[in-house]
Amino acid sequence: MIDQCVYFTLDKAITKSQDHSKENLNFLKQVSNPTKLSILRELIKNEHSISYFARKTGLTIPGIKKHIEGLENAGMIQRSSSRYSISSLGRIVLASVNSFSFISKCREYLNEHAIELLPPEFIYRFGELKESRLITGQMRGWETSKRLACEAEKEYFCMADQAAIPLFEFIVKKASSVKYHLLLDEETTVPKDLRNVKKRIHWDRYVKQGLIEEKVVHSKIILVINEKEALVTIPHKDNTGIADTTSCLLSSDENFCKWCRDLFRYFWEKGSPFDDSKFKYVP
Repeated sequence: MIDQCVYFTLDKAITKSQDHSKENLNFLKQVSNPTKLSILRELIKNEHSISYFARKTGLTIPGIKKHIEGLENAGMIQRSSSRYSISSLGRIVLASVNSFSFISKCREYLNEHAIELLPPEFIYRFGELKESRLITGQMRGWETSKRLACEAEKEYFCMADQAAIPLFEFIVKKASSVKYHLLLDEETTVPKDLRNVKKRIHWDRYVKQGLIEEKVVHSKIILVINEKEALVTIPHKDNTGIADTTSCLLSSDENFCKWCRDLFRYFWEKGSPFDDSKFKYVP
């Protein structure tokens, strides 16, 4: 459905563009064709022959050859012997189409949230979020975050603006088998008993052993990541001072998870040593 929207929009742009050269129009036509896009998506994974694409699409050899030749003439793919591979230009085109697909699918969410809080290089990589889905409802968001923590097998990343005591107790229970990376917002409000709880569960011992890493950073973005799945939520544009826990993007897609891990590492590098004396403690 989203791809159809991409094709329709591009075709519409082509029809209305009167000042484009013939060469530019031909280039856009290659991008707006669903069969050609499916070829690019296959070639970004591996090299293939014309016969492979004929079987994959159900087209005849002459039929698929026309699509291949169009992409080759546009410089998006290249031939080596009897096999084809995607070119650097083809990769850029595919990334741009994927970004458009994500933006089209999540346009309401993007328009309602403070996307400017993201580093520009991650906005440029929006195509990697194409396979994500929107989760709405605060309870669903909390349950999903908890599930990701429970399902972590080797490593768990969490950037949050809340320091709930159950989270610290849960982390210690699994710290012997899972490495935890905890990044808290420097303006986090924490329970008054947290210091006593951390002493009781021997939190510092796990930190010294390197099983738990913790830092503070200024950010209202929430990230929850394990080996197989990731979640991200961005503050609402009308209230950038608090995290939005009512809606989030979730996916097990490899590209989405990598985007989230890279974003976590971006903030981790900007983080400061953990100092819970700076937090605001409440009863």
